[in-house]
Amino acid sequence: MSFGILWWCKLRDEVESLVVVAEVKRDLIGNVGLVDFVGWWLYYVIVAIGMVKVVKALIWLQFVGILWLIQTMQAVVQEMMTRATKDMELVHLFLAAAEEMDQQQFHLASQSIARCLWKASVTGLRPSVVVVCEVEANHNSPSFFNRSVDALFFYSVLFDCFEDCMDRENLVRKRIEVFHIGEGIRNIIAAEDAERFTRNVKLDVWRAYFARFGMVEMELSESSWYQANLISHGSSCSVQNDGKALLVVWKGTPIESVSIWKFL
Repeated sequence: MSFGILWWCKLRDEVESLVVVAEVKRDLIGNVGLVDFVGWWLYYVIVAIGMVKVVKALIWLQFVGILWLIQTMQAVVQEMMTRATKDMELVHLFLAAAEEMDQQQFHLASQSIARCLWKASVTGLRPSVVVVCEVEANHNSPSFFNRSVDALFFYSVLFDCFEDCMDRENLVRKRIEVFHIGEGIRNIIAAEDAERFTRNVKLDVWRAYFARFGMVEMELSESSWYQANLISHGSSCSVQNDGKALLVVWKGTPIESVSIWKFL
């Protein structure tokens, strides 16, 4: 506050000195008999130059006053926050600025990755579309009973498909049942939390998830539908549409979904 008063006193003294100088120069011009057009023009030029200095001083004073006001408000707010935290017994936490953050400040697992970095890396690739092929079953329920029932119905349909399409002594079928299906059933039912990596969800869950990120579902081309119908044989396996997506169906039960999504 004292700094602003000093500036104001200095500005007042400068204005008074300019007025005195202008009066003296006007009297001087009048005394020598040059009170004519040229004399008055010189007089107004002198006054104008002085007023420019006054305006500059006023602008600088206003700028200094704004800075002083901002600093004062910051100090007052900081003091109020300090008092409030002491009254409420709050604990101050360390929050580093973004440019000061370092990887060593965070505890990361060996194979973990930040979701924001993953999304940024995918966006950086600028993909035209994203094709999602997913098991049409809900294996991500937190309830053990629900997961068990869903796994029972889904894998019973899958085993029925193998029974109709592949011989029981087929080596490929045995490997699929032991290493893929068996491990999947064991992980869905017995594992919990981070140990459970089989977390399939149905198409409607994917639609709600992608809608949150502003992605739009695209319709499959006629050529895609034609190629899909060529693969299915007999009456047991067929392809159906669910909105704009494709469903692989075994005896009326969907087992796989294919959908296409586009970034806006």
